[in-house]
Amino acid sequence: MPLKERLAVSMIRLFSKLSLNAARRLGKTLATIFWFVGGKLKQTTLINLSIAYPKLTDLELHRLARASFTKLFCQAPEFAITWHRDLEWVQQHVTQVNGEELLNESADNGTIVLVPHFGNWELLGQYLCTQREITAMYAPPKMKAFDEMIFSARERFGAKMVPANAKGVIGLTKTLKQAGTVFILPDQIPEDGGGVFAPFFSFPAYTMTLAVKLARKTNANVVVAAALPNDEGWQVEIHQVSDDVKQDDDIQAATAMNQAIERFIDLQPCCYQWEYKRYRKMPDTSIRIYDR
Repeated sequence: MPLKERLAVSMIRLFSKLSLNAARRLGKTLATIFWFVGGKLKQTTLINLSIAYPKLTDLELHRLARASFTKLFCQAPEFAITWHRDLEWVQQHVTQVNGEELLNESADNGTIVLVPHFGNWELLGQYLCTQREITAMYAPPKMKAFDEMIFSARERFGAKMVPANAKGVIGLTKTLKQAGTVFILPDQIPEDGGGVFAPFFSFPAYTMTLAVKLARKTNANVVVAAALPNDEGWQVEIHQVSDDVKQDDDIQAATAMNQAIERFIDLQPCCYQWEYKRYRKMPDTSIRIYDR
């Protein structure tokens, strides 16, 4: 195992021993350091937020970006804790659940849970596994040393992982046709041919079509969910998504999905993953949003 990967795994194991409060204090300290250092993460966060919330003043924009940085740097220690704690700990730290009844709205056709990179999606997946059987796609991380750790953490409470390829799509479809529940992260740039350009905060973003195609094919109920931080742990929010995501036109369906995600992010904008280069792929390839 390369030295870089050994150090990263050791760091995650060390983080996993922290209390939640200590993990969040550590994240806040790291965020303060990296905010003043600057760099690409800060630049990308500011660019994305200026696109999403163009009416903010410069002061408001920087305050929101700094709050986002704090949430970002809390993620690694929080994920480490989430991956290594037992079921009782997970249940104790989910202090409130809003909208859980929506998971039972379509008992005959299954449920698609859209999980944007918002809040703690690792904890959300583990919590949902305590309520029902979940099927989700899994793509191995770039750092191979994390593969076994993440895979086993996601499966340990009963989730079924399928590969992020055509075979996995068949697995998701089968689950929905059996009235099961699938877990999809809908807000990262798909491979060529796997998406369409649709507005995301009024700006064109290459958007995956897997979720809307599955919804259309199976007539599954679609919800959007997140585990958002509070003082005691996390609050799980589950909101209904309009049937507009089942439209025949992929662009219209993807637009409806993005609009649902936008409204959801507006609950706590600082908890979204703004450092991700969501607009890296543009309809006009000469436009390079992040080259500033």
